[in-house]
Amino acid sequence: MNLQKNLTLFLLLLLFIPLHAWAQEDMDNLDDTEVIGLQSIKGLHFGFNLGAYFANDYPAMLYDGYGFDINGNKNTFINSLMYRKIVVENSGQNGQGDLIAEQLGVQAGQWSFDESNMPVDYEYKTSFLLGLHFNYGFSKREAFIFNFNYTRLTVTANFTIETDPPIGSNQLYPSIHNYPLRGTEDRTFIQLGYSRIFGNHKVINPVAEAGISVNYAGMQKYFIMIEDLKLDLTTFNYMYGYTDYKPEQYTGWGFGAFAGMGAYVRLSRKYSLEVLYSPSYEKINIGLEPKPKLQQAASIRIYYLL
Repeated sequence: MNLQKNLTLFLLLLLFIPLHAWAQEDMDNLDDTEVIGLQSIKGLHFGFNLGAYFANDYPAMLYDGYGFDINGNKNTFINSLMYRKIVVENSGQNGQGDLIAEQLGVQAGQWSFDESNMPVDYEYKTSFLLGLHFNYGFSKREAFIFNFNYTRLTVTANFTIETDPPIGSNQLYPSIHNYPLRGTEDRTFIQLGYSRIFGNHKVINPVAEAGISVNYAGMQKYFIMIEDLKLDLTTFNYMYGYTDYKPEQYTGWGFGAFAGMGAYVRLSRKYSLEVLYSPSYEKINIGLEPKPKLQQAASIRIYYLL
């Protein structure tokens, strides 16, 4: 994760350098009376945000393979999504062939899946952050801001299946096969806050912002792969007549606070740019017992004075 963060910040820096040169060239074309000190940011601005989002891994526990019953309680292993998909529905218990054995290249029944084989190391991958930005500058340095951001997260984890030693071999212990669990999750963020520019340089100045945030998170896909066999964990035939039940823990609204710090760059009379590191402390309201956690983002925001 540290490597991904450093790489993202390096790429942002590479983009920032030519933009700074563009801004400086534009400033050189202005009269001296126009470039003495910071120019006013008064007025309504509209822009776009592009960045990288580093999700806290705590909510990824939602993708542990267990799932929830119709009362919202976490399933036991025997009732878990993965046990029912792998063992109950695809091992031949339902009168069909042993599809798992076919994928593993063994005879029917020569494999096992128990609770020790459930997923581990579930985490979110770094994702793109896209958004719209509005701000209203009510003084030379200060503005009210509104951000609307979106990201689609990828969740990864690994689980195992064991196969018996081949008949007649000298192998004493079962073979362990590793397979992936994958998920996708959408998150939307609505932020309201205050921004202030510090310093008095004609082109570049420090900027900081802070405010409140509302977020919506929703699971989109959730599946496992066993060789070429893909088993969907988002649709599920429950006992007692419940089919394709979607637990309430798969979606939710959350709240928190955000901040931002970085550099404000005046590109021209109408265009401005900000390079920001943006931490937030938010409750992502999905899964079992959600808690507020630190999330992070790095982004470039470019906007236009209307």
